[in-house]
Amino acid sequence: GESLPPLAQRPAALRRLAGDPGALTDEHLMRYSGGAGFRILRVDRLTHVNETLSMLRSAACSMTPGGLLMLEGVSGMADRPGMQEGFHRFMLERQVVSPSTGLRLPPVFLSG
Repeated sequence: GESLPPLAQRPAALRRLAGDPGALTDEHLMRYSGGAGFRILRVDRLTHVNETLSMLRSAACSMTPGGLLMLEGVSGMADRPGMQEGFHRFMLERQVVSPSTGLRLPPVFLSG
């Protein structure tokens, strides 16, 4: 298996990004991950179609292969139709793209 350094020597496992999630780009996220990408990335507080679509695109580009994208607030999507629409657009565009584009649908965990 993978040899890991002692826990005290590892970088912080959980980090919280403050601010407007719609303003984050894949470049911001990759820089924040130290260039390694994220194994698990939780996305929350999305309400508008374009904000949701943009954030999910950026998140997908900053994931490690096999990484998990967690979308928070799914049970409350009824009062956030923009989040629903953005999520479904993201899923559809990732599903129908040609393999030559390099886009892939990351594993998604719907929560809360």
